[in-house]
Amino acid sequence: MKLGSDPESRGVIQHLRKLIPEVWIAGVEERLDNPETVFDHVVTSHYDAYLGHYAGVNVASLAMTPELYSLVAPFEGQALSMLDRVRFYAPENYPPPRKGLPHFRDSFDARADLFSRHCRFWNCILDEHQIEAVIAQNFGHQGFDFVALSLAEAKGIPTLIFNETGQFPRVQFIQENVRQLGKLTLGQELKKRIALDMTAEDPAFIRRSINSIQQTPDRFGNPDDYATSLLKSWLTDLNVRVTRPTLQILAVTFLNKLRRLLAQPIKRLAGITKTQSRIRLTRKSMAEERSYSQIPNLDAKYVYFPLHFQPEASTSVKGRHFYQLREAVSFIAGHLPTGWSLIVKEHPHQWRRLYNRKRGFFAELCEIPNVQLVHHSYNNSPLVQRAQAVACVSHSSITAYATTNGIPVISLGQSHFRQSPNYFCVETTDDLKKVLQWISAERTGGAIRNHEEFLRELEKGTFEALLGYTPKSIDSSEYQRVLEVTQKNISLVIREWLRLRGLIK
Repeated sequence: MKLGSDPESRGVIQHLRKLIPEVWIAGVEERLDNPETVFDHVVTSHYDAYLGHYAGVNVASLAMTPELYSLVAPFEGQALSMLDRVRFYAPENYPPPRKGLPHFRDSFDARADLFSRHCRFWNCILDEHQIEAVIAQNFGHQGFDFVALSLAEAKGIPTLIFNETGQFPRVQFIQENVRQLGKLTLGQELKKRIALDMTAEDPAFIRRSINSIQQTPDRFGNPDDYATSLLKSWLTDLNVRVTRPTLQILAVTFLNKLRRLLAQPIKRLAGITKTQSRIRLTRKSMAEERSYSQIPNLDAKYVYFPLHFQPEASTSVKGRHFYQLREAVSFIAGHLPTGWSLIVKEHPHQWRRLYNRKRGFFAELCEIPNVQLVHHSYNNSPLVQRAQAVACVSHSSITAYATTNGIPVISLGQSHFRQSPNYFCVETTDDLKKVLQWISAERTGGAIRNHEEFLRELEKGTFEALLGYTPKSIDSSEYQRVLEVTQKNISLVIREWLRLRGLIK
């Protein structure tokens, strides 16, 4: 899943074949007709799978049997919530469905049909090809990949997942399911087993990220820079890193858009119409946010909750039912010590990506007692530094900054910072009460002193690797070095894990 479908990770598959000559590998490509595929069998492509096209299997002939439904029912609700993302994408940009399957037009029924289609397809693939292990680059969050991984686990098929986060670029966390995220024992065991065969990693592959993490969360500029016009957001192709686009960037982007329009006028006009709709809905969401925003009282005691932008894996995959942010806000606010408030702030990327919130989203939040909404342009730094704690669903750059600067973090989902000092992944209401009681007693000392131990554990349990993309900041010689480390070490990790699970000798 994803692994092996891009230039950086194809070498992993090729090296794995040398390590295990008898292996047979099926995979998901970017495109069905990729001439550079390294797979023995291309199951589907990201573009075909996204809206359930699945050209190679007659999904219309397959049934959601009672046995299959009993396997998928436990994750059906989460999958349907995750499929909320499909409303932001234009169906005309994806292949049309084969005969017997409906075109996707967003509605609850359409999402339910898409979920069923994903389940039927992957059940067929796993059974027909007698798949013995599923290995994925990143947690499934596109819908189809989430179903594939969840169904494999439900069938008892071992799964291995590599996950990289924005806080630790070029660092791969290793786990067998999302519930293990942040637990470093599997990675530490695998690293110990292959230590003698590994290609040497950069000794600072973890620590090179710390300076960036510990900088102010407003290091990319004043948050006002993110509140550019929605038209400018469209002109920069929703690139959230371009906060102050130059005339040259705007001109080049506009010319590229014009070129695509002239090449495919009907398809591109449909896309422009959908974008106009997104701009209109986003503008309405921004107006609602502005009407409910207030100036916070930073002299009082509060917990700061910077909302996640959505759709995103940090909530849809790692957040359990707290994908619904109202539930997360209500849960925390309802258990705060007397006199405390919960300060909530929208993520600027929500607007830069033209992801509107549902109507009444901010009104619902502000009806919850003890909740204050601040405008998304308010600086993060004072909000974090004067907070009793920072809250999140799983993790973010702001919570990374908080925990490395000795500020407690309350996480409601799964997080790779799980073992970081003063980073509390709460599972139950009692957990939350105990954490808030501890924070209220101001027993927060020692976080920075103990953080060194966390870094050492990360070094022993994660791997330096480049999977799926090429950072712009990396030069050619460093790129080649990391590529060699990736291909050798990640293939060794996979082989050793297969041994650990008794699938090979």
